[in-house]
Amino acid sequence: MAKVNAGAALLSLCLLLACSAGGTKAAYVDVEGTVRTEVEKAIKSNPGIGAALVRLVFHDCWVNGCDGSVLLDKTPYGTNTEKKAINNIGLDGFNLIDTIKYKLGDGVSCADIVVFAARDAARYLSNGKIAYSVPSGRKDGINSSAAAADAVLPQSTFEFQQLADNFDKKKFTPRELVILSGAHSIGVSHLSSFQDRLNKSTATPIDDNYKQALVADVEAQKKSQNTPDPIEKNNIRDMSSSFQTTAGYDPTGQLVDNFDKKKFTPRELVILSGAHSIGVSHLSSFQDRLNKSTATPIDDNYKQALVADVEAQKKSQNTPDPIEKNNIRDMSSSFQTTAGYDPTGVNTAAKGALDNSYYHANLQNRVLFKSDWVMRTDTDAGNAMAEYMDNATKWNNDFAAAMVKLSKLPAESSTRYEIRKNCRVTNQNYYY
Repeated sequence: MAKVNAGAALLSLCLLLACSAGGTKAAYVDVEGTVRTEVEKAIKSNPGIGAALVRLVFHDCWVNGCDGSVLLDKTPYGTNTEKKAINNIGLDGFNLIDTIKYKLGDGVSCADIVVFAARDAARYLSNGKIAYSVPSGRKDGINSSAAAADAVLPQSTFEFQQLADNFDKKKFTPRELVILSGAHSIGVSHLSSFQDRLNKSTATPIDDNYKQALVADVEAQKKSQNTPDPIEKNNIRDMSSSFQTTAGYDPTGQLVDNFDKKKFTPRELVILSGAHSIGVSHLSSFQDRLNKSTATPIDDNYKQALVADVEAQKKSQNTPDPIEKNNIRDMSSSFQTTAGYDPTGVNTAAKGALDNSYYHANLQNRVLFKSDWVMRTDTDAGNAMAEYMDNATKWNNDFAAAMVKLSKLPAESSTRYEIRKNCRVTNQNYYY
């Protein structure tokens, strides 16, 4: 009897530690605790990495489901991977995913790590206000195509109906489109993503005050970042008070089409857009918003401030496609003043926070992307934005729910899956 008990104890210990999954670390490491610790440590060291992780999960899951394909540098098929897609310009967070993978070992998929990391980043950036649970068990795909990513991901120049249709294909509603767009409260964007908003002949509306403030800041950032493609904060809340003042800040077809393809509703588009309250963007992502003859509403003060900043950023970043912060909240006080930004109702001290400040900026017409502004052209989406601007708690909860839905997008059944040893290559490539 004693021998039986000893054997059972040994078996239990073996199962607890390393007998499963080929003796990998994941059999005994606190997976989610490890991810959370590494994510928080990384954000404390580099605040911008949090927004990068939130963006990364969307760009992974929207293309062929949550399969870690966005992480691949090469595949057995020799195609350009998703990292090289035009719509994936500026994607970041890969080194952190590698670090986490090394600590967890072979038993945890890279796809799971991406999902867990985004969740923990959202929680940290929202000061715990956005919290949700997601299941594990995803596997890693062996296919990754830049062409496929560009064909599926929504673009910053989309009209509202295109966005709604895109989300619908993923079973997301127009409201979820609005919700997820709130992620633009964080992060940065390349000039090429909003260039049309700055050009004189653009057909992308942008508030003139905001446009002017943004143009000025882009020029400043070109110099300071020493690049022609500087980054700008996605959310006017995160811009300086001077930028907000200059921009006149007062605290949708293609997108819907794009989200519809993933069965996301227009409301889910609005919800997810709230993530634009954090992060930065390359000049190329909002260049159209700075053109002088734009027919897409943008506050004139904001436009002028942005044009000036873009020029500055081209010099500082030493690139023709500099990045700008997505959120005017994260811009300098001088930029905010020039842009005429009204921070009423916005916690301007919460630089880089994932919150509902995106809706304050959008309803003041002080956002970088045409795809953000066009949500104001849809009555329901506009009403949803107003609702989230006035009710931060509701947006926090709805954003969490939309992120859970996003994290559950199934991988395509037509390909082979595995748990990679190295997130950047398939196991077939691993030995070469």
